[in-house]
Amino acid sequence: MLKEHIKFHNESPHVCSHCNKGFNRKDKLNAHILIHTGERPHSCTQCPKTFARKDKLSAHMCTHTGEHPFTCQHCGKGFAWKDKLIKHIRVHTGEKPYACSYCGKAFAQNDKLVTHLRIHTGERPFVCKHCGKGFARNDKLTTHIRLHTGERPFVCQTCGKGFIQKDKLTTHMFTHTGEKPFICKECGKGFAQNDKLVTHTRIHTGERPFKCKYCGKGFAQKDKLTVHTRIHTGERPYVCKMCGKGFTQKDKLTTHIRIHTGECPFVCQHCGKAFPKKDKLTVHTRSHTGERPYVCKHCGKAFARNDQLNAHIRIHTGERPYVCNLCSKGYTRKDKLGAHMYVHTGLHPYHCQHCGKGFAWKDKLTNHIRIHTGERPFVCKYCPKTFAQNDKLTTHIRIHTGERPYVCKHCGKAFARKDKLGAHLCIHTGEHPYNCQHCGKGFAWKDKLTNHIRIHTGERPFVCKHCAKAFAQKDKLTVHVRIHTGERPFVCKHCGKAFARNDKLTAHVRMHTGERPYVCTTCGKAFAMKNKLNTHMRIHTGKHPYTCNQCGKGFNRKDKLNAHLLIHLGERPFVCKHCGKAFAQNDKLTVHIRIHTGERPYVCKHCGKAFARNDKLTAHVRIHTGECPFVCKTCGKAFARNDKLTSHSYTHTGKYPYNCPHCGKGFVWKDKLTNHVRVHTGERPFICKHCGKAYAQKDKLTVHIRSHTGERPFVCKHCGKAFARNDKLTAHIRIHTGERPYICSHCSKAFTTKGKLNIHMRTHEGKLPYICTQCGKTFNSKEKLSAHLLIHLGSGNCASLIVQPLMGKNMAV
Repeated sequence: MLKEHIKFHNESPHVCSHCNKGFNRKDKLNAHILIHTGERPHSCTQCPKTFARKDKLSAHMCTHTGEHPFTCQHCGKGFAWKDKLIKHIRVHTGEKPYACSYCGKAFAQNDKLVTHLRIHTGERPFVCKHCGKGFARNDKLTTHIRLHTGERPFVCQTCGKGFIQKDKLTTHMFTHTGEKPFICKECGKGFAQNDKLVTHTRIHTGERPFKCKYCGKGFAQKDKLTVHTRIHTGERPYVCKMCGKGFTQKDKLTTHIRIHTGECPFVCQHCGKAFPKKDKLTVHTRSHTGERPYVCKHCGKAFARNDQLNAHIRIHTGERPYVCNLCSKGYTRKDKLGAHMYVHTGLHPYHCQHCGKGFAWKDKLTNHIRIHTGERPFVCKYCPKTFAQNDKLTTHIRIHTGERPYVCKHCGKAFARKDKLGAHLCIHTGEHPYNCQHCGKGFAWKDKLTNHIRIHTGERPFVCKHCAKAFAQKDKLTVHVRIHTGERPFVCKHCGKAFARNDKLTAHVRMHTGERPYVCTTCGKAFAMKNKLNTHMRIHTGKHPYTCNQCGKGFNRKDKLNAHLLIHLGERPFVCKHCGKAFAQNDKLTVHIRIHTGERPYVCKHCGKAFARNDKLTAHVRIHTGECPFVCKTCGKAFARNDKLTSHSYTHTGKYPYNCPHCGKGFVWKDKLTNHVRVHTGERPFICKHCGKAYAQKDKLTVHIRSHTGERPFVCKHCGKAFARNDKLTAHIRIHTGERPYICSHCSKAFTTKGKLNIHMRTHEGKLPYICTQCGKTFNSKEKLSAHLLIHLGSGNCASLIVQPLMGKNMAV
């Protein structure tokens, strides 16, 4: 009996005369034959639907009766048939008992395996009786036949529209409900169909599972591969009955027919504009919604259209798939290659009716005509500026958004315009194809050469209509005109401050962001602007290219020379409106006015301290960072301030520019000499208005006045204690931090202040510079002498007591 039973499974004596498929039971063969004949003998008594098999009818009847006798123990879902329940349970258990013998893929249902095997065997048993086309699945044949019969059994109860497939109706219903149940976990976008979500997900993953057998190109969608294959085969199955033109895609034919009919069925709900294609409407709608679903994985830039993303990605990859067969020049876009071909053919089919100029492309003609008409249809949404060309608007908007999509692959620097990137690349390649015939200087761009030649010829073709001032470059005139109009189109998104020039905005924005892209290769110091770096480099090179023709003094910056020249002229054109004080430079006046207004725009991000001048902030920040960018090239000692380095450098040369006429002592700075001379003359020009006490130096008076006012502006952040002098605060803070930066070279003992180290050093050197005039006893510090003098107070000569340092001038106690 067992042998007979096994034979029942292995043998297939009943063979189909249509497709030669074998069956082990005759009833299965009879049911199979109905697939070929299309016969459906079992009719539903409740609705017109018919079935080839009785069990299918029985299952269908449950849709009318609502009966589901077989219930899932995992989720409670009911089924009309037991085999349906068994298949459903595998959803919970994950069981996939049916494995493919070709590739090992497993399935939960046997019929799914049977269908899958046809991928490997190529079998298509379900053949259309109308056109002979074969299908691997019966439901695909059923759907296909409806194309011939026009049957649309699935009708929308909301609008009456019919569909040939149930899933198409389900998807259609979402247009009424607005439901998009399939959500992308990468970007949150919703879809009405799961297969649409699967296709969309490949945008994020980059997966392209469908490969062309001719060229190997991959596609995210199978239908895209099918269309692509027709490029190789030349097949164009969709033919226009009006003009005979063939197409590789049905939707291309449908769209083409609208050229003949003029139909534009897809209307924008935002502005009413109509389109012949749905995808054109979809892309257009994004101009209203701002949606940009196509994101570059290299830089994160988003696009409204996939072809725009593909073209953009080639900026990163360097790919140029469209190659000219005449000169081998490559392009990232097909239309760019098309335009290039006219260079070889000389063809310009589009001509301007105003001036007769010819163009290779219609859109180029459209842009050109606007020169004659003055039309500027593209308006910036950030400012009222208008443009004749959309790409000009796109570039302009980047001023507001700060977007810089063109990135240098060598150094990472980004640019808002592609031509700017091209010019920048010449820095790395060293290429300068355009050379000046006058001096031989090379340029990366032809327009740069044109501007340069005007230096030699003196030509200034761009004239201001307001004041007649002429310029060699158009952009210089554009910036100049803003002086008259007051226009400041470049607005900071951080604080709203506006600028007439984009480079000024760029430099200003770096105050907010802290960006300093220009780095000194010698000391590592970074700058927000390139010209600041160039000026800084002269500290290391010692170059002073700007020389005064009056006295021969050299300067590392042109503005410093200009300011210096005013000393010779005696001119001070910039006058303070508050006090009448005049200045040779406008920036000096700006800083001076802050004395009156109290403005301190430069704020330390470490401690919140504010400054009236940026250089003061820069110097202050180095207290926190410990940065010492100014390095002595003789001994390597580093300093936080340039003036400190300058002073130090004279210790090596022994020569000082300013010498005291009384004692010959040399000084690096003129103001230091002035203060020193007062030691000899006894001059004390700075007088306290509270007590009349006089000082030789202004900063000494400032500190003294605080003894009257009680002001203590230097506050300890650790304990809140305040001090009248900054050096006292610095010394105090070291109590908290434990820092003792001044170390004795003899015994390594450390001190918080330099003065204490100096006193300590005298114990090693045996120096006792402070002498008592009463008894001749000597001391190593002034404080110890003062304490000693109290012993002599009883003598009555207190008023005559003199503290006399052995190494300096007398000072009254």
